Amino acid sequence: MSTSKTYLITGANRGLGRGLTEALLQRPNTTIIAGVRDLTSPTSQSLSTLSTAPGSRVIPVLISSTDDASPFQAIETLRTTHHITHLDIVIANAGISEHYAPASSTSLSEVRSHFNVNAVGVLALYQAVLPLLKNSASKPVLPRMGCRKWR
Repeated sequence: MSTSKTYLITGANRGLGRGLTEALLQRPNTTIIAGVRDLTSPTSQSLSTLSTAPGSRVIPVLISSTDDASPFQAIETLRTTHHITHLDIVIANAGISEHYAPASSTSLSEVRSHFNVNAVGVLALYQAVLPLLKNSASKPVLPRMGCRKWR
């Protein structure tokens, strides 16, 4: 029998985050907390139709990297509604890369928007998940994925 693992993956409805979600759901006894910024989008809603190994499940949850309170609200929902008591691995995959100009012509507002999502958003996520990571029976992991949005 395999040991159960609980993952939280942000940006889980598209791209690399979705690929990780799909792959990890093929492991038995795996819970994927699928962090998405819009629970009503077709890609978010389709998460519930992904195939799973025996004992595995996906739980979509709203986590916005632009809202400091969002990760904390998500963790509270996971605790109270879904009875999640620990996280083993958190993958901070959500991010943006929308401005491609040289530094000499990049506006400060563009830099701030990227910094808020790609740095402050990850810090807020870390602060929110830390109590659940500390409850993990294994050594918890919090990798940060790189981001690149191709047009």
